[in-house]
Formats: sequence, structure tokens, C-alpha cells
Amino acid sequence: MLTLRPANASGRLSGESGYALPLMLAVLALGSILVAATFLMARLESQSGENTLVAARAYETAESGLAEIVAWWDSGLYDTLSTGDSVTVPLRLLGPGTYRGSVRRLSRPLFAINVVGLYPNPPFLLPARRGLISIARLVGSDPGIHAALTVRDSLTWDAPSWISGDDSIPPGWATECPGVDSSVAAVLYAPSVMPSFGACAGPPCLTGNPASAVDSSIADSTFLRIGGVSYASLSARATWSPVGTLGPIGPVISAAPGSCVLTDSLNWGEPDSVGSTAACRRFFPVIHSPGDLVLTGGRGQGLLLVDGDLTMGGGTAFTGLIVVLGTFTNAAGGGSVLGGVMAHQIALADPSPSASLKLHYSACVLPNTVRGSALVTPLPYRSWTQAF
Repeated sequence: MLTLRPANASGRLSGESGYALPLMLAVLALGSILVAATFLMARLESQSGENTLVAARAYETAESGLAEIVAWWDSGLYDTLSTGDSVTVPLRLLGPGTYRGSVRRLSRPLFAINVVGLYPNPPFLLPARRGLISIARLVGSDPGIHAALTVRDSLTWDAPSWISGDDSIPPGWATECPGVDSSVAAVLYAPSVMPSFGACAGPPCLTGNPASAVDSSIADSTFLRIGGVSYASLSARATWSPVGTLGPIGPVISAAPGSCVLTDSLNWGEPDSVGSTAACRRFFPVIHSPGDLVLTGGRGQGLLLVDGDLTMGGGTAFTGLIVVLGTFTNAAGGGSVLGGVMAHQIALADPSPSASLKLHYSACVLPNTVRGSALVTPLPYRSWTQAF
């Protein structure tokens, strides 16, 4: 028999409880949680991608900063560092990012370049940072000089001067020079040259192995490419570009810290390696004169390139390589060169004893003093590592 239960006042059967609303609320709450979780995951994914992008840009900034330091290598500053010393590279702007770093000398040819790249993050966040450390090597150009004097066009040696092809080590250069090398020719000249040595045709004013000789390989190209590097490229790396009368040249030391002043155009380094000016001992500038140059005294070292004529007088002492595309001549007071000289013309016309020139070959001096023209090259295999 069918039994009917009475309905209550709300029209609902007696004893029946509602479940639709709680179920709906539960579904809405679960949906809200899923939507919130989806938005959170999307936000985290977006933030992660943005962080990765900013970090990659910081890395690229560091890598670009590393390349910029190598490309704009400051030989006057970095090449004068002692082994173990370092110098700070100040903060530099590179597009929207910045970088800073340091250069440390590990050994005579090796440097460690440490660069930190910084790239701005969204507001209120710290900039992204990436660090790189690169090992670079100073690759010098061997000038390939095998005579105290190399002449292309004409040679007139009437002054009481002397040339020696016997290898010589300067005082205080024992660490750079392992030992005395064999003697080379005092003078090598092109086949077209008709040399005039005057009274100096042999010892004691002309010594070497041989004293003088013809070299058929000497041509214009000999002066336009030195040690595999073009004359124009070497000129472009010039530390100073003097023209006219200059002197006396010599090392310049700052008063307070006792460091070498690299901004004075009369500072051509310190070849003597002793005394209060020893701070300029490792400064090997490249000097390029686009015209005629007259030296009136002092001392210096490095690579001297002269497009015109070079007159040496006043007792000027130069250690290194001199390349003259014009005429090399003497003047009152004379001078001396330890290393090597290359000139299109030699015209020693002043016969007075005080105007004598002394040219002395040094196998060790030449590669060391052209160091200012050396290129810095990162090591070819894994030349860098990420620091953080």
C-alpha cells in the first residue's frame, strides 16, 4: 500500500535536506582555486621567462664588455703591471646594461680579465648579474731584425760614429734576457745601395758578423710590414705622435704615489731599470711621427716610427727599434740606439766627434721593446669561464 508523507510549509517533503547549493558552492570554490592556480602558474612561468631573458642579457653584456676590454686594450696601463698586480676597470655603460671588472697579470704574457655584466630588471628588483673570467695572452710581433742597421736606398757614413752587430744585454735586463745571442751583421743594405763608410770600413767602428753585407730581400715592403704587422697598423696604435723638435724625453714619475705618468708625451719609458724612475721600466710606448722629427736629448724606449726624416742629437739614448721612411741623420751632441735601426737613407754629415752616433744590436731588446704594439688574444680553447 502506498503511504504519502505530508509536505512541510516550504513545500519540501518532510525529512528531505538540500544539497544543490553546497555542491554548487564547492564547485565554484574549486573552480576559483583552479583559476587562481592557473594564473599563478602563468605568472610564475612569465616571471621565470623574464628572469631567464634578463639573465641572458646580463651574460651578453658581460661577454660584450670582455670583448671591449680586449679590443680597446690599454697597453700603457695593463702592460706595465707587475706579475700578480691588478687594475680595476670602472663601471662602463653598454647599451641598457653596464659592466665593470678588473685585469690581473698572471705572468709575463698572460692576463686574467674578470668582467661582471649588469642588466636592469623591472622596477623594485635588483639588476641581473653575470660574471665571466677570460685568460688572454699578449702576443708580441717579432720584428725579425737581423742587423744593427738596415738600409734601403742610400748610406753615407762620414761621421765618427760606430755600429756593432754584437749582441748586447742592457744593465738591469737580466730577467728579460736569458743570455747573449750570436753576433749579426752590423749593416745590411739593398743591392741598389752604394755605401760610403768613409774612414769607417771596419773595426773598431764597424763590427759584426759580417761587418756589412748586401741583402737582396730588402725592399720597400721590408719597411711596410714589421714582424707580420703592417706599418699603418703599428702607426694606428701610437701612444704619442710628435712632430718637429722634441726633447729632452725621459720617464715621468708622479710625486705622491711614485707611479709612472702615462699622460705626458715626453714620457717614453725608462730603459735603465734603476733609480727613482724604475716605475716606468715596463712602459714601452709606440711613437709615430707623421712628419720630420728632431730629438734634442733624453732617453726612452719602445718602437719609434718616423714617416719623414729623423735627426738625433743632444745625446739622445733610445732603446728599441727605430723605423725611418726618410733620412736618419745626426746632429750636435749625437746619440745612441740599443736595439736596431731601419732607414731608407742614412746621411751622417756632421763630422764633429760630439755628433757621433752609436748603434748597437740587441736580440733581447727588440722583441721586448716592441711590446707596446703587441696584440692581446684570448686563448683559443675555452678562453673564458662563467664565474656566477
